[in-house]
Amino acid sequence: MSQLVKSKSQMGGTLVSAFYERSEEDNDNGEILSIAHAVEVTPEYQPLKPYSKEFRNRVDDISKRRQFKDEAFNGKNTIEDMLFTPGTITYPFLECKISDDNGNEIAPTAVLPVGLHNFNYNSFYYRVREMTPPYMACFNKANYSLKVDPRHIDDDYVILHEMIHMHEFVLEIYPTYYHDAILYSLYHDLRSKIEDLDRRMERQGHIVMQEELAQFGGVHDLLFLLKSFDLDLRMNYPLGTVFGYGMAD
Repeated sequence: MSQLVKSKSQMGGTLVSAFYERSEEDNDNGEILSIAHAVEVTPEYQPLKPYSKEFRNRVDDISKRRQFKDEAFNGKNTIEDMLFTPGTITYPFLECKISDDNGNEIAPTAVLPVGLHNFNYNSFYYRVREMTPPYMACFNKANYSLKVDPRHIDDDYVILHEMIHMHEFVLEIYPTYYHDAILYSLYHDLRSKIEDLDRRMERQGHIVMQEELAQFGGVHDLLFLLKSFDLDLRMNYPLGTVFGYGMAD
């Protein structure tokens, strides 16, 4: 049994609708089970098929993996800090410490927008298709699809790279303070773990570098860089592996 919910709001002068479906049933036909983010409604939009349920399950498995090189990451999922999950480095940005009428300190939390609170990998389409080298995978914002070349479906660093794109896609819908909170949290956490972090950020953030990257493979901003470093450390990869599709540094 499922229930389709539709809500409308104004964002930047554009009418958008948030569609999301709550369901305990799986869907072998590849239909969207849970669109948990706002999308611009256009008559040209058509769902993509066929759909790879196995690929979707692999992405979900990677997101929950607890394979880390040291105890500092023990018990923490790979990507949940981008969702402000309790226990992650971003969660304190939701906490509000106040006192009740009796002077007792309480800590309510800010309410996350639906796209972050109800984020679900079932919101996207997953396709396995051959791609022209050097491309290995691609996340398409226009139709919420993640495509991977079959030669790289077992390369975790390729899928992790695209998963960051998926999460940044959702962040783009909302005010930039969600993005900034994650950016600051990652920087604050990583600066003691990566000696030359500032140099790496300055190099990657240079406008010329960003322009070249955007022309070749889309936007890879400083939040993307920091999260990729975080995943490198968690997965015991050389720095730069997730960002560079297996090419370290």
